[in-house]
Amino acid sequence: MKLVKAMRSGALSVQHGDKRVQYRSLAEMQAALDGIDEDIAEGTGKKRKRVFYIDSSRGF
Repeated sequence: MKLVKAMRSGALSVQHGDKRVQYRSLAEMQAALDGIDEDIAEGTGKKRKRVFYIDSSRGF
């Protein structure tokens, strides 16, 4: 997918045919990709897998 390739290269714009999208940050691109993944999951009837990361410290 062109969005993923652009993210990996660090580019903030994606072009498909005559349409071009300019993103403000990689975080905005990731949010768009997450939305696409959710739409695909809904269309196929599958639940999207979610990953949670836990970060803790002892306070020292």
